[in-house]
Amino acid sequence: MKKKLYCRYCNLEFEKEIKTMEDTRNITCPNCKKQVSDKDRKPEVVTKTDRKVESLAYTLMNIYFYFYFVTSTLALIFYFTHYIKLFEITTIITIIGIVIDYLLGYTRNLFGTLGLLISSILGVYILKDTKLGIFLGITVCTFISSFIKVIINKLLNRLFRKYG
Repeated sequence: MKKKLYCRYCNLEFEKEIKTMEDTRNITCPNCKKQVSDKDRKPEVVTKTDRKVESLAYTLMNIYFYFYFVTSTLALIFYFTHYIKLFEITTIITIIGIVIDYLLGYTRNLFGTLGLLISSILGVYILKDTKLGIFLGITVCTFISSFIKVIINKLLNRLFRKYG
């Protein structure tokens, strides 16, 4: 079996016929004649464009990760400060995000969906107003779930940095 190999000493990529395990231990570079490991790989050159794309993807993932937390927090602030129009707008933005998530296949699992339904019903029951109750229920449920997700993520990141 031919295997693609790389010599880290002279930066040469070459192919070698490997028949036995013994052959993998005795590989030498045809150029500099030094011993080569079969695990060595040519390092990937990271271009400026690659770094920009990676940075953009990282930023978009952070925006997505904090989207529900920020919108539901703003909605709750607007609700408790009696800016009802802004509360409705931020809640509609949250609902649009949830619908997009469902359409893309990112489900909130059974408990998340039931949580939205139950919290909406409780909101209508407590406020005696259908629209405001549904909006407040969705906002509270989204805030609680996103807050828990952010806290768990922060704790896991801290644990991985410390022990991982």
